Amino acid sequence: MISAIIAALHITAFSIFDWQPQEVRFSCYLPTGNKTCTGATPFEGGCAVNQEHLGQVAMLFDSEYRFIGYFEVNDVGGHHLLREGKAVDVFRNTMEGAREFIRENGDHGYVVWINAEG
Repeated sequence: MISAIIAALHITAFSIFDWQPQEVRFSCYLPTGNKTCTGATPFEGGCAVNQEHLGQVAMLFDSEYRFIGYFEVNDVGGHHLLREGKAVDVFRNTMEGAREFIRENGDHGYVVWINAEG
């Protein structure tokens, strides 16, 4: 019943909590043997964006606003969409893991930036 009312009013969880979701592209990157720009070894649950969001947490949602997860921004990317903050590059340990992420979540969705640690 409540979900029908919310749908009828076109209210999303974002408007209720006054969050500002930003539409972004999703991509994945794999181990290269290099450290992140913060000096850490890349790990699943980490992602790369741009300097502005370094140290924040990216709360990701798919294009239907279904929650994907929380990802620690611990690296920066070189692609222009990453540098402009229009993409999130999620670290995956394997190519199959990267394919699975995109298959399950699509290649675009939404991010809410959270000022948090760990």
